[in-house]
Amino acid sequence: MFSKSRSSGAEAFVDQEISDPITLGLHQATQPLTILQGTLELALVNANSMDEYKHAIQRSLEELQRVTDCFEHLRSITQLHRQVSDITTFAVSPMVKALLLSLKGRFGAAGVEFILQSKLGDSKDSSSELVRLSASRVSTALKMALLELLPSLERGDKVAVVIEAVSVGVLVRFTTEARVQAGAASADAVPPQMTPRQELALAMAASTGGELAFVSNGIFLRLPKALSPSLSCEIESGNGEVAHV
Repeated sequence: MFSKSRSSGAEAFVDQEISDPITLGLHQATQPLTILQGTLELALVNANSMDEYKHAIQRSLEELQRVTDCFEHLRSITQLHRQVSDITTFAVSPMVKALLLSLKGRFGAAGVEFILQSKLGDSKDSSSELVRLSASRVSTALKMALLELLPSLERGDKVAVVIEAVSVGVLVRFTTEARVQAGAASADAVPPQMTPRQELALAMAASTGGELAFVSNGIFLRLPKALSPSLSCEIESGNGEVAHV
């Protein structure tokens, strides 16, 4: 849906499908910015001990991360509505490993560990995990999905990461220990409503031809294989053992 406005005599058409989420995202970014400013101002005036300064710094870093997440979300919205221009052939394992390393600090601070359980990168037939897609969109979709998974995890949790090649494509699974809490809803209960970031992650994956799903104990991603198995790509080498990232 498009709305029309006039500016200096010129007509401007704004895609509300983009403008509305961006407006909401900018509004959401103002709250942590306000808290960040207030925390730092109070620390300057009232903090009298090292512990109080440390608490102010920690709170400020948390709010700064919220601001960063808001702007990352906005960047993803604009990326989704642009024409795909970076399609390339790449192996899935190195892409996933690079993403896990980039999130190691964030998940490590929460006490959560990734355990990579894949030998695809060591396969002599590297074509088994080649895909021809937009690497940036796949990585962005996966990153958003993992960050949405993080709040449901507890300190000490481990996330098993399994990458495998099957006939329908390359599958990537992030599996956590399923918990059944007292008074939990029955299996046929209505699932919780998806968050805007989850919906955006699904749309981002779909725009590449992939399929992303949030399941009860983690995340599932299926990517179609490259059409030509003869295409080459550098594959990371390793010892074939389970790697702790």
